[in-house]
Amino acid sequence: MYNTLSRSSPRKRMAEAGSFADRVKQQADIVRVVGEYVRLKKSGQNFTGLCPFHSEKTPSFAVHPVKQIYHCFGCGAGGDVFKFVMEMDKIAFPEAVRAVAEKCGIAVPAPRERSPEERRENQLRSALVDVHKEAAAFFVQQLNSTPEGRAAKAYLLDRGVDSETAARFGLGFAPSGGEALFRTFKPK
Repeated sequence: MYNTLSRSSPRKRMAEAGSFADRVKQQADIVRVVGEYVRLKKSGQNFTGLCPFHSEKTPSFAVHPVKQIYHCFGCGAGGDVFKFVMEMDKIAFPEAVRAVAEKCGIAVPAPRERSPEERRENQLRSALVDVHKEAAAFFVQQLNSTPEGRAAKAYLLDRGVDSETAARFGLGFAPSGGEALFRTFKPK
């Protein structure tokens, strides 16, 4: 069984070390950014307030300035400064990076023209991502609709991994022999 969760999943998008997003994340003050949306009160090392993601009367929402994260003990919402802005403004990761940079007074670099080689590399990368997505879908399909896969799914259920969890993490099954994926992709 394999975890077929794609790295490009919108839920798991992260700032790569050395990237513009990483620099913004290091310079951003999560307390200041969250404080534009939520009234925060200092409580020990952290700041607390009413969670903006669900209705509550007692503060269960905490912002940790040292760790640069937030967490709600009521609804379980949590993440970094980008995730917070994404959730509050209903925007994607690149827009959240831009928004946080603007809120913190960090200059956003102008997009530069890509060289033909960079364009080819991006096309290749996109093609590889598409192939990986197809392979992931193949393994998920194998888990759900083949006799071997159903046996593996029963094993997962015995281990406490239900169908919802398997779908959430993109779990699949690789049939024995190791050539099923190759045979499926060969005609393409």
